[in-house]
Amino acid sequence: MKEGKVIVGLSTAFLAGILTGNFFGSSYTYEEYLCCSLIFSTSIYLYCTLKFTSRKYLFIYILFFILGIQHISIVKYLKLSIPIYKPSFYNIHLFLIQKIEDIGFSSDSFTNIVKALILGDKTDLDTHLIQQFRESGLAHILALSGLHLGILYYIIKQIITLFNSIIKVKILRSCIAIATCAFYLSICYPSSSLSRAFIFICIYELSKCLERKISLENILFSSLFIQCLLFPLDIFSISFQLSYVAILGICYIYPFLSSIFSSKDNYIFKLIWDLSALSISCQISSTAISYYYFRQFPKYFIISNLLCGTISSIIIALAFILLCLSCLSIKIPLLVSIEEGLINYLIWCISNISTLN
Repeated sequence: MKEGKVIVGLSTAFLAGILTGNFFGSSYTYEEYLCCSLIFSTSIYLYCTLKFTSRKYLFIYILFFILGIQHISIVKYLKLSIPIYKPSFYNIHLFLIQKIEDIGFSSDSFTNIVKALILGDKTDLDTHLIQQFRESGLAHILALSGLHLGILYYIIKQIITLFNSIIKVKILRSCIAIATCAFYLSICYPSSSLSRAFIFICIYELSKCLERKISLENILFSSLFIQCLLFPLDIFSISFQLSYVAILGICYIYPFLSSIFSSKDNYIFKLIWDLSALSISCQISSTAISYYYFRQFPKYFIISNLLCGTISSIIIALAFILLCLSCLSIKIPLLVSIEEGLINYLIWCISNISTLN
C-alpha cells in the first residue's frame, strides 16, 4: 500500500512540474519558480500530514516536481511538437485493409465500420454515423483505445494458453504478448490512449515475470510517469486526457458500481452488468473533459452503455477473429452474418438514442 502511494506521489509531482513549466513558458523568473515550488511543497506537506504517505518522501516529491519543469522546458527549447501518430508499416496497414474488404460483408458500411474498429481508419466512415456515436456517448468505440488493445491482448493470451505445454517459459509468453501488441500499434492509426494501454500491458507483464503484487493504481500512475517522460506533450492531447481520466473512473468508480449487483448465482447477468459498469465508470469520469472539448453531454449514456457496452466488445473481438481468418484465406459465412447482425443492432441502438438528444 505504501509503495503504491509513493508511486502516485512521484507521478503526480512530475506531471504537476510539466504543467507548471508549460504554464510559465520556456523562460520563467526565479520568483515564479520559487513560488510554484513553495505552493507545491506546501500541498505535498499537507498530503503527507494527512498520512497518505510518509513525510520522508517530501524532498523526493519536490525533486520530481522540479524535474518535470526542467523536462518540459527542454522539450520546448528543442521546439518539439505533439506527435502525429501514423502507421509505421503502412504497406502492412494497406494489406490488412484489403483483407478486411475480402471478408465478404454484404455492404460497404459494415466493411468501413470494421476498418475503423480494428485499424482506426475512419476515412470512409459516414460522418453522420460518427456524430450519432458521439451523441449517444459511444464515440470511444470508434476511436482506437485501450478497449481495442485490451481485447486483442485477451485474445492473444487465450491463444498462448493453448500452447502452454510448448511455451513453458513465462518470460517468453510475456514477450510474445508484448511483441504482438507492439506490432499492432505499428500497423494501425495509434493514439495516446493506445500508447497508454501498451505501457499498461508492458508493466503488467513485467510485474508477473518478477512476481510482484499487481495493482491497477500502481500500473496507472507508473504508466502516467513513463508516458510523461517519453512523450511530455501528449498530456495536452484530448486522447491522453480522456484515456487517463477513464482509467481513474475504472480504478475508483467501477468497484462501487460492480458491487451493486454482487450475486454469483446468475453468472451471465453479472458479466453483462460488470462490462456495462466498466463503460459507465469511464463515461462518468470523462464527462467533464468531453463536454469541455466537444460541448456535448450524452444524457442517455447510461442507457447506451447498458444496451451496447457488452455488444461492442463482442463486435471488436469478432472483427479481430474475422481479420485473422481472412489473412489465412478462410471464410466462415456464419461468423460474417453474426458480425453484421451485431453491427446492425449497434447502429439501431445509437440511431434511436441519438434522436432522444
